[in-house]
Amino acid sequence: MSPYKKNQTPGKNRKPADNDENGTAWLSRPDKLFKSNQPSTVNSSSSKSKDTNNINDSHQVDHSTNGSNNLNVGKRETKKHDNKQYLALIEKVVKNFQGENDTFVDVMKNILDVTDSKDVKTKLMKYDFINTLLVNLSESSFEEIAAIKEKVAAILVPVHMKHLYVEDSSMQVLHPLGAGASGIVYLGFLEKPKRKIVAVKKSINRFYDKMIENEAWVMSQLQHENIVQILAIKRNMPEIAIELMEFGNFVDAAEKIKFSKENLVQIFKDIASGMEYIHSKDFLHRDLAARNVFINGKKRCKIGDFGTGVYVGNTKGVFHEKTYTPGGANISPETLMTQLFTEKTDVWAMGVLILDAFLISSEECRLKFSMRGLFMQTLQSAEGCFDKPGPCPATIFLYCKEHLLNLNANNRPNFTAIKGTLQEILDQKKY
Repeated sequence: MSPYKKNQTPGKNRKPADNDENGTAWLSRPDKLFKSNQPSTVNSSSSKSKDTNNINDSHQVDHSTNGSNNLNVGKRETKKHDNKQYLALIEKVVKNFQGENDTFVDVMKNILDVTDSKDVKTKLMKYDFINTLLVNLSESSFEEIAAIKEKVAAILVPVHMKHLYVEDSSMQVLHPLGAGASGIVYLGFLEKPKRKIVAVKKSINRFYDKMIENEAWVMSQLQHENIVQILAIKRNMPEIAIELMEFGNFVDAAEKIKFSKENLVQIFKDIASGMEYIHSKDFLHRDLAARNVFINGKKRCKIGDFGTGVYVGNTKGVFHEKTYTPGGANISPETLMTQLFTEKTDVWAMGVLILDAFLISSEECRLKFSMRGLFMQTLQSAEGCFDKPGPCPATIFLYCKEHLLNLNANNRPNFTAIKGTLQEILDQKKY
């Protein structure tokens, strides 16, 4: 017995029968989906005539256009299809679903979602564009597809960033707050949706524009209490608005705030928590340092400056730097040799940051800043043979030296373990 109710058109707003809980009974007789579209037949001769007309119609070309003629470049001529072609297509789709191909399911879902529009004109334009793109892809080599993907990616705004774009007039700059190697940070405000004081970051010249754009892309995908949040992106120029960190970076904050050793360990734990999250999202920071850790008005610590941040989810956690030669004490020895960045590179940087923070916050070292520079030079050249910087507690120094700054990258812990150890130090007051 048919699962469809009387006078109900198969495939249209149908409800599953009681014995069809999943609504899949049509799979056994998919031809019923098109029953209402079949022409009624009077006699065999007229049926044959209509079948002949249908065959002829199926080879007629629709020359009508919707939208720009540019969309028709490389477009295959549209043909009418008979029911057998529909059934063959459904069979192919079902086989792909049965193959548990998650990527195929995602593609099908996205196509259905993007064409689910009540506006007929918009829907036709979407169909036209998708069809044009798919036809080009079906007739392209791997290299051509890679080139198409790169060009499309260059003009599309990632979905997770769309809500951040504002008109240029909505982001205003007041005066400079500070400058780094690649950018200048200003005090500013956003007009919409509600006037808000923010920090506005610009590149120092056009050479560094790409770093600001990359920073926006990375930050837009990271939301965590220990990460500086991006609030807006100017639509027509590489400028971003980020949350204001009133005390600036840690180096500047140490000039204004007297940090106790307990304060410092809590800051280190907050940094480890933020880095644990960053790595869980398959990103590397690549420039973790005291200058890139910021303190807000509540004296809470947040990680910022993601200009060199990279996604490594599709490269097994490794990034090969080919643009420049990395340098500095916060770059691990193996990365200096191979130019390969991994999570262990960030862990090494954390060890350097901890020892550096004790020097920065020391009143003696602030008066003799050369002591900090000398320690950094020693750290880079001593191959693990360096003395404890005066203000650093012995427990924390040994942990950094033996674990975070271990010359064997495989012996360095991850940030989950680092966070746990720092919590133990806080709980047991080993500082």
